[in-house]
Amino acid sequence: MGELEKATPWHKKIRATGKLYVYDEISLGRWSTVFLPALESFNKHLKPAGVQLEQATTKGKANVVMKLMASTASHGKASMGVNHPAMDVIMEAEIFLPDDPHVRDSTGESVAASVEVMRIIAVHELIHAAGLSNSDHGGDGVFYSPLMHRDGKLYVPQKGRNQNLMPPIRVGPSIVHKVKKLW
Repeated sequence: MGELEKATPWHKKIRATGKLYVYDEISLGRWSTVFLPALESFNKHLKPAGVQLEQATTKGKANVVMKLMASTASHGKASMGVNHPAMDVIMEAEIFLPDDPHVRDSTGESVAASVEVMRIIAVHELIHAAGLSNSDHGGDGVFYSPLMHRDGKLYVPQKGRNQNLMPPIRVGPSIVHKVKKLW
């Protein structure tokens, strides 16, 4: 498993279902209320892309497993399992989220991220799990990288982009289009 170098589709049998099954290993401590709302946000914003997420009842039935890693970062990491380099399709994915994410407040002080910001982090990594790589970052929302912190929220810092604070979550149309091309 590793990070994708380019946008990569899931195996055709998985794409044919239009679903990814996600297993929850993050519902501990601060993340306990984030998992299901993150799936709902992904489904709401990426429905036009042709992929929806469902909670897997067991790890064995999951395509994607969400886990925690020891970190205070304001971002996570997605790792994909490609079944054979020549086929270049995803067979499984893991998402690693920081167990204690922090952002900067208006004074520049590091503070614990709110549940809403944690959901933004989770949705960003779920978009990676749908097949997009770091080279696909962009747009005017949750998949821009690096998002910047202000007043305990996240925003897109690039001039000419929508710099409104998130939450609420925004997914730019270019990201929906990129995911749709993979599904």
